[in-house]
Amino acid sequence: MILRESQNFSNNLLSVLFLERNFLKFWLSAGDTEYLLTNQGRSIMGKFQLTILLFLISFSILFSQTKINFNQLGDFNDGVAPVKKGDLWGFIDVDGKVVVEPVYAAGFDVPVFANGLCGIYSPKDDARGYINTKGEVVIPFTIYSTRPFYDTITVIYQPGDASGASSARVSIIDMKGNVLIEYAPTAYSYETHFVDGLARILKDFKSGFMDKTGKIVIEPKYDDARDFSEGLAAVQFTNSLGETKWGYVDKEGNVKIDFMFQNEPTSFNSGRAFILGTNNKWGIIDNTGKVIVEPKYQQIFPYENGFATVSIMDEKWQTTYEIIDVNGKPVKKFEKDKKGNQTQLHSGFKNGLAVAMQNYKYGLIDTKGNIIVKCEFRKLNPMNDDRAYAEKFDEKTKKVTSGYIDKKGKFVIVNEAPAW
Repeated sequence: MILRESQNFSNNLLSVLFLERNFLKFWLSAGDTEYLLTNQGRSIMGKFQLTILLFLISFSILFSQTKINFNQLGDFNDGVAPVKKGDLWGFIDVDGKVVVEPVYAAGFDVPVFANGLCGIYSPKDDARGYINTKGEVVIPFTIYSTRPFYDTITVIYQPGDASGASSARVSIIDMKGNVLIEYAPTAYSYETHFVDGLARILKDFKSGFMDKTGKIVIEPKYDDARDFSEGLAAVQFTNSLGETKWGYVDKEGNVKIDFMFQNEPTSFNSGRAFILGTNNKWGIIDNTGKVIVEPKYQQIFPYENGFATVSIMDEKWQTTYEIIDVNGKPVKKFEKDKKGNQTQLHSGFKNGLAVAMQNYKYGLIDTKGNIIVKCEFRKLNPMNDDRAYAEKFDEKTKKVTSGYIDKKGKFVIVNEAPAW
């Protein structure tokens, strides 16, 4: 399944060194046939061999690629990426080596690791369980439905049995599969998982939060809720006047940012959140609710380490793309030049890089707006674990190369999809 272009490197190296040695003998024989046997002669030969060896090793590392053969590829996370063969999923590492054979199913979802574990379905066992990045089964395949380990604990769902000995339940488990709380105080929901020590719960169609012991710490009285981020969670509440708005609560349930937003805001990152105004444009608030930037952005991507990417459309329908800091100050603006060319931003920053587009081709820029990876790909996903999925069309050969590139834009893993 995996082929390395450099797999015959050792044999090739020995052949080159053999030819090089005979070349030296021939060259020296024109002058002094005994010179080769002297210390100086051996020294020259040794240095020459070392130079050739280092050159070939460098050449091999620089141009070596791992070739893989899968139907579908996912993004890297926790040092591995999901790969699909037929209808089954496995995982490869950042070098393209298969670390988990494709023997698992995931329905309509792409499986993903979180905190070193992945909840996945085993057709052989007709149940779900958890594996680690080595493919070892950490929690046996005896579970009906799993949720990701975004924290050190998570929730699972088990239906009741026909005998009535047990009823349907949501349970809290740790990373070894130990059941900490068998009956958690929540109905089953795909949105129930632990983040920063708390998990959303759903009871009588209202949302609240429970802690790791299963204790309800924020009563389920909200119409909707989102996960905690930087100590705050966005919640939606309908007051006595029938007005439904969004605000933020802390982990004790105290309202920290009042219910003033008609539209759902984003989670916090770098001490900032984006809020959607009634003009259908985005603004920025800090963690006290203070408006940092009035709603003016047409499109936004989340902050990472103090930087975000946004776009602004003026009254003439002209769009300017910007990299901004936490105060909304532009670090770099991308406007159309006199020829109508423009760099467009298509993602937020991840691993310090964001996806940009020039002339309908994608590349990567840094937080200062410098092009780090040339815009030459027809498809490019955000960088993670120093790998990004990419597709590149060759105008000469009319062929498409797909796989994973590194931070220099070089294909290090090339996928040759099955023909059938």
